[in-house]
Amino acid sequence: MALTLFLHNRAKAGQDVPRKLTIAALDERGLEDVHALNKRNGLAIAVEYAVTRESEAADRLVERLPPGSMVVNATGLGKDRPGSPLTDAVRFPRNGIVWDFNYRGDLGFLRQARAGERSRGLRVEDGWVYFIHGWARVIAEVFAIDIPTAGPEFDRLSRIALEAAAQS
Repeated sequence: MALTLFLHNRAKAGQDVPRKLTIAALDERGLEDVHALNKRNGLAIAVEYAVTRESEAADRLVERLPPGSMVVNATGLGKDRPGSPLTDAVRFPRNGIVWDFNYRGDLGFLRQARAGERSRGLRVEDGWVYFIHGWARVIAEVFAIDIPTAGPEFDRLSRIALEAAAQS
């Protein structure tokens, strides 16, 4: 929902956004909240909602996307429970962006994206950076300190956090 609202706000400001969003869930219940929020906000981008009860249906949805599309895993699969919403046979859109919001767990979706990275010309984004960025912003606010969100200091912070996570 946060990414959808971010894109909506960019569209309202006349900035570059996708022509259409496709939001998928395992069942209708999974789409209710995001659909209601989008309706309430009068979303400034066309949206298609899809129920993909099985991974093969999600694969077909991804494979219909035009080159350069972004595919995001915001399901929790790979973090909250093992797996991916897609099968290992999925073909991501050429020259696309693939972003796994997950930052821990088995990260099956991230593995699938990396498997096609070179052959499909993908830019793969790991949820770990997203997690550390959010965490750094909260800590900076709470303690009224400056924490960089990019660059060498941020990279060092990320490495330290990864090492700490590996020890727990």
